[in-house]
Amino acid sequence: MPAKPPKKQKLAKTAAEEGVTVLKIISFNCKNAKSNIYALHDLMENNDILLLQEHWLFHAQLHYLQEIGKCTNYAAKGSDEYDPIQPTFLPRGHGGVAVIWKNEIDSQVRPLDDGKERIQCVEISGKDQKLLVVSVYLPSTGGRNSTDEFLDTIDQLNEIITKYQDTHEIIIGGDLNEDLGNDKRQNKRKKYLQQLIADYRLGYENTGRTFIKTNGQECSELDYFLHKSRHMQVAEKEVLKDVISNHSDHYPVRCEVKIGIPKRGTNQNNKFQQIQPTIKWDKVDQDLYLAIINGQVDTIAESPAETAEDADLLISKMHQMLTKAATESSSKKSKYKAKPKLKVWTPIIKSSLKEMRKCYDVWSRNGKPTNPADKSYQDRVNTRKEFKKQVKVEQARERDREKQEILEARTRDKSTTYIVLKIKRYTNKDRFRIPIKLKLLTGTYSLQPLRYKIYKEGNQEICNACSHEVETVEHLLVKCKAWDNIRRPVIKEIENILTSNSKIEWESLNEGTKIQILMDITMVQRQLSLNSEEVSKIEHQAKRLIFLIHSARCKLLLQP
Repeated sequence: MPAKPPKKQKLAKTAAEEGVTVLKIISFNCKNAKSNIYALHDLMENNDILLLQEHWLFHAQLHYLQEIGKCTNYAAKGSDEYDPIQPTFLPRGHGGVAVIWKNEIDSQVRPLDDGKERIQCVEISGKDQKLLVVSVYLPSTGGRNSTDEFLDTIDQLNEIITKYQDTHEIIIGGDLNEDLGNDKRQNKRKKYLQQLIADYRLGYENTGRTFIKTNGQECSELDYFLHKSRHMQVAEKEVLKDVISNHSDHYPVRCEVKIGIPKRGTNQNNKFQQIQPTIKWDKVDQDLYLAIINGQVDTIAESPAETAEDADLLISKMHQMLTKAATESSSKKSKYKAKPKLKVWTPIIKSSLKEMRKCYDVWSRNGKPTNPADKSYQDRVNTRKEFKKQVKVEQARERDREKQEILEARTRDKSTTYIVLKIKRYTNKDRFRIPIKLKLLTGTYSLQPLRYKIYKEGNQEICNACSHEVETVEHLLVKCKAWDNIRRPVIKEIENILTSNSKIEWESLNEGTKIQILMDITMVQRQLSLNSEEVSKIEHQAKRLIFLIHSARCKLLLQP
């Protein structure tokens, strides 16, 4: 094993001297990303890259990873990556790996396709080198084929290291499900892993136990960073035991890597630097502009311009001088921020506002005095207080009125209930449409495979409407040509809603997303950037489409 890695303080010092950044990488077996979302958010706040194992999300749910942090991106795989399960029939989650990174380094990160569902790779391009970051989840013991899966995953890592070792620095982080510091426990799995480490001279550290039993006892160290470095420096692994929001039975582990990505905040790579405003030349202080130029022009005039390089440097200096003079001599107007409009309005508020403005005009004409004894100053303050008082009184009355309306609303008075709860009303047909959709969602709808199994009617599993494909939920709602005339106008309505803000075309969506929109739009609401009103409209159209297709299908099946 290589020499002991440097401490993170020393690594940060050398990185600062060289003008490059230190990447903070976390590896964490989170045991369900949804239930551990607060811990993931806390970890992402102070680190750059998060390697996740066991996020328990299937392929159709990976968009949930966007909720981790405000400005992040990700590459991930679910346990069903190569045989996706439809969103309507998802079992309890298991497995899954992901790499999540901050948007600050997004331009340097590229997801890679290497490895199967237990391995996720990304490439980070540095100044003079490339870094391969791998998140891996090796199978635990006890499964029927756990040893074979373990050896197969190690073979995949072997191929990846062989492919990239000559061109990339390599960091492999994850739950290895073997304690490399426990020499007493030896088995076929552990020996195979140790052979991989020895063959490629991978570095790793044993710094403390990372797995906790159900009784709260720390028992073994399963989470590691394996690194193969040519020029890269990696700080010693750190076990994070102080993440209060962590609900997993694993501790997160962190390592810091010095890589040649230009330091954040430099002008060459700072995408978020302030945009210089346009100079308004008619409002420039000409005397100040001339004084700034006269103060620097003599220095530029003395500069030599014998070669092309000297001429370029001279032009650059002149440009900087003129830019500085224009910026400093122009007026800097602060950006106007409009206040929110009032949500209450009465004649009393109107007259108070009118009086307040009148007193403000008098105060302005008197030179805006600040002496409390001045009458115009007192009038301005008093009328302003009166205006605010009237607004607050009316807002309180409005809240009381709404509360009273809710208390007095009768259970069967639908008109009042919908107004008070601000629910958009649709037709009575919706109460017939909902049960059909619920049956499709729960898998109890009588599609042709189930009908044939129970009643022995029709062409076994083939759709009776088109006689071409097996009748599944996807076929019924999206594919079947027999229902195109019913489907087309409703899909047009849904597409109009999608394109109104998010500019998404229905035909550009894959079948899984289309089904998700029709079955449960809330699952992809964030992905499609939809607000609650748009979701409500699409949900109404989806229920309408499902009911129309169901009605037409029933008529067809009842024909002799």
